[in-house]
Amino acid sequence: MSQFRIDFLEEYTPESIVDEVRRIEMITKTGTITQKDIKDYGRISVSPIYKHFASLGEVAEKAGLRPHRKVGDTTKEDIIDELRRISGVIRGRPLKRSDIEQHSNISYYKIISQFRSLGRAARAAGLTPHKSTKHDRDDLLTILIDLWNQTLEKEGRRPYTTDLKKYVCGISQCTYSRSFGSWKKALKEAYDYVTEKDIIDDLPSETQKEFVLSPQAKPKIESSTGPPRSVERKHISIRKRFFVFKRDHFSCVICGRSGVGVKLELDHRVPISKRGTDDLDNLQTLCFECNRGKRDSLE
Repeated sequence: MSQFRIDFLEEYTPESIVDEVRRIEMITKTGTITQKDIKDYGRISVSPIYKHFASLGEVAEKAGLRPHRKVGDTTKEDIIDELRRISGVIRGRPLKRSDIEQHSNISYYKIISQFRSLGRAARAAGLTPHKSTKHDRDDLLTILIDLWNQTLEKEGRRPYTTDLKKYVCGISQCTYSRSFGSWKKALKEAYDYVTEKDIIDDLPSETQKEFVLSPQAKPKIESSTGPPRSVERKHISIRKRFFVFKRDHFSCVICGRSGVGVKLELDHRVPISKRGTDDLDNLQTLCFECNRGKRDSLE
């Protein structure tokens, strides 16, 4: 009869703890360490670690590993990188929730809080989301808002059911009718889905305080002394773009035109090249003609 033994470390020194953390990482192969890893694979509990180290991140650094980031510190870029890493682990097959829970140190709910759905996060990372017979409601709304932006910019109108196929959305009218009751109700919910608070919540707290949401507000820009700065233009999110169109009543703020045939564009009141920003108060809706006229006057 085999002798029962408790497989714990004989002593809890900083050196033995660091060695144990390295051993655990050789099992998980994640490049970092979490409390769950210690619970599942460790010969030590979390308590002795905090007697010798200020944090789990500190012992990870001592072991030559990447500190596991706190949930609040996780950015969209972190999530995109993590999804791409997981895609390599699962050999490129469509990404699903169980893959996140099995292979990631970033929680599924953190991904949802940042991207609204796993499908949207996967697409942002250039990956294929797992197709389910039950479509995520937030995913459907995001796809519809993106479609709405496209029809405003190309045709000056709200989306029709035929646009789902025309703009290759990959979702049928029947799916929207089943999920929302009708196409009209889906449009109404998409319209209400994006609010001022929704846009501000996507920003760092220090940036939120500087926002002026009135479309008539004068844009706040840096001092214009010196030559225009060279700025890398950032992508404006689908929701932010739609909110500006919605705020400006889906019409050009200069000539007031709107409706079918009036192509609408998102414009920077003060150009990025002249120290303008992507703040809401520096964004406005212009028709194609007024936007070209504005550009000509600035040149």
